[in-house]
Amino acid sequence: MVLVCVDRAITTGDIIVEKLESEVAAANIAPPLRHEDRTVGAVLIRVTREFDEDDRALLTAVGGQMARSLQLEEAHKTESKRSALAFFSATESEQRLESLYVLNGVMLEQSVGIGALSEIGDGVALGYFDGRIAFANPTLADFAGIEPEQTRKMTFFDLLDRFKTDVFDEPTRAVRRVLQTGEAYECELHFADRNVTYGLRLALVPANSHPANEEIHRPAQPLCLALVIKDLTLLKEYDELKSDMISLMSHELRTPLTSINGFAELLTADDKLPAQAKEFVTIIANESQRLSRMINTFLTVTQATAKRPAGGLEDSPATG
Repeated sequence: MVLVCVDRAITTGDIIVEKLESEVAAANIAPPLRHEDRTVGAVLIRVTREFDEDDRALLTAVGGQMARSLQLEEAHKTESKRSALAFFSATESEQRLESLYVLNGVMLEQSVGIGALSEIGDGVALGYFDGRIAFANPTLADFAGIEPEQTRKMTFFDLLDRFKTDVFDEPTRAVRRVLQTGEAYECELHFADRNVTYGLRLALVPANSHPANEEIHRPAQPLCLALVIKDLTLLKEYDELKSDMISLMSHELRTPLTSINGFAELLTADDKLPAQAKEFVTIIANESQRLSRMINTFLTVTQATAKRPAGGLEDSPATG
């Protein structure tokens, strides 16, 4: 039964789950080691609890990572054993083709790091599913309070722990959620001791190797995890200043304008007031009323803008 389970995983390219009748909630799970639409093997996992369907995405991601590692290791071994006459061998030609597949996968992974350069103004890190850090820029190291060289000795989870707060208190749960749902995790992190606010985004980077118009029955295989940290401190300070300005408009300016309008109307209604003075008071009343309308318009626009969905990072409903 065990071999059948593994063979089916290799043949179908899908995760095979077989429940064990001898034990309650136990099962054999065989995830295929699959990368670039090529299955290089399968592994057998025996669990003592009921299999959670949400874990399929996690197993698929780990299987893809293992497949890439196996292909790369096999390519190194093949290259070291190749003889001078190997170029004319049909078997060796097939092995060179195998190496090209591996090279394609490596180049694909490298392109992910190159694509991260577009985010260089923010902190960016890419992590494989086995915990290795594939890429981390100096900005992210600075946000994490470490030297860039230290990231070479850390795991991706160690890096996430540098950003733990009361909101982001269990980074591993956030990673699990991203792997299970495929949806990005976003939250805001405030560090009172440093008086900084960061926006954190954790998402999957898929291996988009298929043409857009080709019908693909399987979802894109995730390649790695991407961590993006944005410094929102200045933006938060701007929002606070804007809030203070709104408060100033709502109370500090409206109160004196109300008095000006009231007294101007009283003076305008006074028949004993000289004609020229009455003209001046009328101008004062009209201009103060115009200023009141401008303030009301400003507040209306500000409130309408505040009700729109934010385009940037937002607090996630799940906090890890």
